[in-house]
Amino acid sequence: MTQFKLPVKVPYMGSSYACATLFFHIPAQSLKTRYEYLAEPANGYLVRMGYDYLLTDAQATETADWVHQLDLAVDMSADGGVALSFFFVDKDWAMGLAIDGRAGAIAAFTPEDAKALDQLPFKLLSLERELVSNFPETLSTEQLDKLFGALVCDAITAEDAITEILEELGCAPDWPRWSWYETISEQLFLDPDLSDRVIPLGEAVSLWEE
Repeated sequence: MTQFKLPVKVPYMGSSYACATLFFHIPAQSLKTRYEYLAEPANGYLVRMGYDYLLTDAQATETADWVHQLDLAVDMSADGGVALSFFFVDKDWAMGLAIDGRAGAIAAFTPEDAKALDQLPFKLLSLERELVSNFPETLSTEQLDKLFGALVCDAITAEDAITEILEELGCAPDWPRWSWYETISEQLFLDPDLSDRVIPLGEAVSLWEE
């Protein structure tokens, strides 16, 4: 597994940065309970994205730690859940599934890792198969073949690919504004009416109350 971990805090720079997980088939209260039990420290947000919920975690975001985000997704997806995690910072990116408490297919890329580049088409093929298997009514092999082929050829960005997948899965189109921990409080300050979509977790509760 490729791990992206930066030594310093990464500032939010618009939708070019993301570190989040979209959960399917799990109620919000269950996600909240699982996260606050599992995360050390617990400090994050759940945001309603249509029928599903997007998780951001402070530790994963602040250190650009993709592995921490994925580990949370795996543990929180137990008992029949599915979770799609995604990460991109500059040209580094990753996507991975967690299914019913286990790690699923993962595709990751960083320009400095030649081996990862060689393996990328095979990793994306595995991810494609699992996405179609878990979402057969909304995603097709033909659609993902074209999308991931364009990604491998650098014709589109990882953000473009993730956007199309999330759109097909019914995720709210404003997901980029909720996919980086630090920006969520800013979004709520600018538009308090959105607060009914957001559930603060752990230490974020005190920030919410302020």
